[in-house]
Amino acid sequence: MSWQMINLRHPLQFRYYSRDHSCSGNYSLIAQSINIQPLNYNEPTHIHLAYGDRLDQIFVSYLTNSSQYTSQ
Repeated sequence: MSWQMINLRHPLQFRYYSRDHSCSGNYSLIAQSINIQPLNYNEPTHIHLAYGDRLDQIFVSYLTNSSQYTSQ
């Protein structure tokens, strides 16, 4: 089984909890995954569009985890 996850920029761990058959009492930890690291912490995940001063101009910017500013 496989699926794609949104890049939350943090290590993730999946845990499976269960209770007894009557669904009463506390949960018990049944299994947990290893820590899963994002492939790219700075992956652009959101796009922002803004109109420019001219009718034929639009600005495109991306949201990343980097604090570096690149002017173009």
